[in-house]
Amino acid sequence: MINFLGKWIEGIAIAVIVASIFEMILPDGNIKKYVKIVLGIYIIFSIISPFVDRKELYNLNISKEIDTYSNNIVSNETNSNR
Repeated sequence: MINFLGKWIEGIAIAVIVASIFEMILPDGNIKKYVKIVLGIYIIFSIISPFVDRKELYNLNISKEIDTYSNNIVSNETNSNR
């Protein structure tokens, strides 16, 4: 868990540093506001991406969930009929 947090914070720090360098290098003008939007999206993506990449959080076995739910309903009906 600590390794995950360390890599996550490291990724965010690198994204912020890269965005800051790009902002300093760009001259003032019309394109700077568009580059700021892209850099902001890049930073948001670097914040969110570790949670999206963790597929085990979203790995659902639908048939198992349905079986568990139906077993609970059957056991509740059996208990209420007594």
